[in-house]
Amino acid sequence: MPFNTSTNRDMPRKENKTTYTMPNGEQITLTPQTVRQYLVRGNGNLTDQEVMMFLALCKSQKLNPFVNDAYLIKYGDKSPAQIVVGKGALEKRAELNPQYDGKEA
Repeated sequence: MPFNTSTNRDMPRKENKTTYTMPNGEQITLTPQTVRQYLVRGNGNLTDQEVMMFLALCKSQKLNPFVNDAYLIKYGDKSPAQIVVGKGALEKRAELNPQYDGKEA
């Protein structure tokens, strides 16, 4: 009987996908690779934990980072990543609330 010597490193990695529905019905799918490749600002290397925190925030708050509802900023390898919710996302939320009476400039 042959002995199986494969390890978890030999197994193909399943890509973590985060899919959620926006209030307008739009489906958003984010992967760690998409976040690292297109959505991070700054010049630091992200940790897996920082990417997963960003994915969890976007999903739980129904934020679309492709239209700048949320930003993931990493200034350097030694500093933690900053997750920022955009002003536009907060304004959209306010508009959806029936008690919001608008704003005056």
